[in-house]
Amino acid sequence: MLTDIPKTCPYLLRNVGYIAMPDTLLVARWQDGVWHSERRLEGLPAQCVAADPLRPEIVCCGTFGRGLWRSMDAGATWRQVGEGAFRSPPIMAVAVSSAERAGEQGVIYAGTEPSALHRSEDGGQTWHELTELLALPSAPTWSFPPRPYLSHVRAIGLDPNAASRLYVAIEAGALVRSVDGGRTWADRRPGGPFDTHTLGLPSQLPGRIYSAAGDGFVESRDAGDTWERPSVGLEHHYLWGGWRLIRATRNADRVGGAQSQPGAQPDSGGVGHLPACQRERVAARRGETAG
Repeated sequence: MLTDIPKTCPYLLRNVGYIAMPDTLLVARWQDGVWHSERRLEGLPAQCVAADPLRPEIVCCGTFGRGLWRSMDAGATWRQVGEGAFRSPPIMAVAVSSAERAGEQGVIYAGTEPSALHRSEDGGQTWHELTELLALPSAPTWSFPPRPYLSHVRAIGLDPNAASRLYVAIEAGALVRSVDGGRTWADRRPGGPFDTHTLGLPSQLPGRIYSAAGDGFVESRDAGDTWERPSVGLEHHYLWGGWRLIRATRNADRVGGAQSQPGAQPDSGGVGHLPACQRERVAARRGETAG
């Protein structure tokens, strides 16, 4: 039994929270005023999780090297889907759309290491790789410092107000955008985030995007055309995730994020961070001096 959901919980929908851990998926349910937790997918390196916003009983969990798993009963039971569909088995990010639907289910996007993005319109049974992502001019520069010969998709943001508009964050690489379901892509915008760890697209604020990144907190108010870097109140500017949108009407544009101090250790998802190294890379690619 949990008294509170950890602040780093990757996914919380209605009264169920899903926490990806190195050797299991923790499913926490709010009942009778307390959180009750259960372990699922024990022995599997859970990496990411997402539920269908309109059908929350449908949940997808990506693992590091063990493929993608799906639950049709809010995490009670699981089975693997899309076996053999991914060139690379580490599933680093997954997202299910509320605006882009295929029948009664949301379109699913899954990102891997090395960087690739896949799309499914049948609940994860079959997948299509969106190869134009890798044709972007910035793609040859994508490189994750702890494994510099690789890059990976760290986060996928699906616009709840515009079907087929999505954002893909390549960790220590770029934040890129597609407006047609991944068929074509626009590369990183000037001033946009370089090292996004977590994306937020609040449904009550159309066009708003929040990026918690290694290069700070970055915000767009026009669907990613232009970006701002508000920093008042941030003691540390290396942000690794855990942002929350405060949904109260008067405070709909307030966010909170998890900050990392210099020398931070790897996170619970099994992907380490080297803040000083990343700051140097960010500064070099932006033509600045690392602080």
